[in-house]
Amino acid sequence: MSDIVHLKWGEQPQGDCYLMITRHGRIRGEDFYVQSSAEEEIRAARAFADESYASLASALRKARSLAERDGVGTIYIRMP
Repeated sequence: MSDIVHLKWGEQPQGDCYLMITRHGRIRGEDFYVQSSAEEEIRAARAFADESYASLASALRKARSLAERDGVGTIYIRMP
């Protein structure tokens, strides 16, 4: 199972292979995105880079699924 790391303000992810969950505020609420550190190396990155999720929980479920499938050891969560 992947490690889940919440980044603090100004912190940068470590390593060269990870997934990151980010949040973007919208008028209707918030959208969450799963992004990859190495899109060319992680097969699922392009397929899901523009897909948004309605909650952090649903984005985290997707990130865990991708991390398990692609052998990614760390999932970062960055909230601006």
